[in-house]
Amino acid sequence: MIVDFKYLGLQNDKLNSEVKKIEIKKDTDIKLLIKELKEKYELSDEVFKGCSYMVNKKRADLNTKLKDGDYVLVMKALGGG
Repeated sequence: MIVDFKYLGLQNDKLNSEVKKIEIKKDTDIKLLIKELKEKYELSDEVFKGCSYMVNKKRADLNTKLKDGDYVLVMKALGGG
């Protein structure tokens, strides 16, 4: 299965805000997708800490199952002042 993935948050050299196509196994949820992304791009847990998730423009949680063709948006909460 193929899903589109986009990360909105602090940019780094391994992950930017471009839409990426990711091949996943059947019955993958967002939690497993994040694990695979961390391995593939050599990312730390910090990259995904405090994130919100959307699948096909609807709010999702880590247990949301993904289907072929889904669009997954990961948004990192940013703060400052």
